[in-house]
Amino acid sequence: MSAVERHSQESLKRSKRKGFEPSDAPARGVAYAVLGLFAGIGLSLAFVAGMFALFGHSHGPSAPSSLEAAPPARAGPRLEISPEIDRAAIEAAARTKLEGYAWTDRKAGRAHIPIDRAMELLARQGWPDGPNAGAPQP
Repeated sequence: MSAVERHSQESLKRSKRKGFEPSDAPARGVAYAVLGLFAGIGLSLAFVAGMFALFGHSHGPSAPSSLEAAPPARAGPRLEISPEIDRAAIEAAARTKLEGYAWTDRKAGRAHIPIDRAMELLARQGWPDGPNAGAPQP
């Protein structure tokens, strides 16, 4: 055995001990894999084209939906004519609710009271966190 053959056999043994194969992948196998990949892509494209041909044709115009048939509500945006007056009306409604008495649920006996009165009651009676929390106190 020549020195070159011994060196190549020793190199092959060292490579196998380290966990890899020093030879190349066979060219024929790589070519078949690439051809298979392109064949699969081609078959997929043919399948999708067939599906489009089969289901892509419309069966005539369909009836418009109720959303399509309804006329547009307004052509332009809704604008505030007088923002100051609108703001004053909103603040007055909030102030009336915060400063007035009204029933929240008459059947359950619940009402809302002015916020100042609620703070006075809370300061005098404390936070209701006991077993009968929220029950009226004598």
